[in-house]
Amino acid sequence: MHDGSLRTLEDVVRYYDRGASPHPGLDRRLRPLGLQEGEVAALVEFLEALTGADVPGLIAEARTPGPPGN
Repeated sequence: MHDGSLRTLEDVVRYYDRGASPHPGLDRRLRPLGLQEGEVAALVEFLEALTGADVPGLIAEARTPGPPGN
């Protein structure tokens, strides 16, 4: 996560699968997902596939104000 509390993408998926951890800013709609082991693995694999080859370019684009491509 952004603060380094979760080290891997699988840790993040498992965190949300548990329904996250209670804190004042937690969205009340978050609930445990009840994923099976294979579903966790498949979700992590899918999310990892979303990263492109030009990571620095993707980061720069994400930080640019306005719609992509402007």
